[in-house]
Amino acid sequence: MDASSFSPISPLGRWIAAGVAGAVLMALLSVQPAPAATPELPKASAWNGKYPFDQKPGFYANATLKRAATALIGATRYKEVMLGWSVAAPIVTDGDALLAWGCKPHDCGDNHQSTLIDAGKVAICILQGGTATWYAEGLAKPVTSRITGDGSTACQFETVSQARQSLAAARR
Repeated sequence: MDASSFSPISPLGRWIAAGVAGAVLMALLSVQPAPAATPELPKASAWNGKYPFDQKPGFYANATLKRAATALIGATRYKEVMLGWSVAAPIVTDGDALLAWGCKPHDCGDNHQSTLIDAGKVAICILQGGTATWYAEGLAKPVTSRITGDGSTACQFETVSQARQSLAAARR
């Protein structure tokens, strides 16, 4: 027997070592990375007094807001209204609730929207084509009202409280 074939470990020892190494390898391969943290809705404290497009990423680029809003109004409308209507007012807050407002450039009076985030829920009021519509979780379907006369403030709220009151009326 030459020195290259000599092993101080018995065949049983090699079999046990191979089994332990295999078990360690399987344990390492089965380790899953921790799931990525779920993005949260925009926080009132971070957005109070800022315009929706002031910070990068923008207010409407928030993944959780986009997912919730898209579920309410659809992806095409989200792109058109939330991202395309680029005239905006500063975001207002009331505690943890916040209200963002935006409108269609050169046509704000007849085409504007308000996004209310309150108690972790998203609600959107859109005025377009003389019709104001609330979209919100808990509404069986969007609540629409035809605007007569000057509808320029149908979905334009100055405070979170005004938006809450309008949404509450839509829920009735």
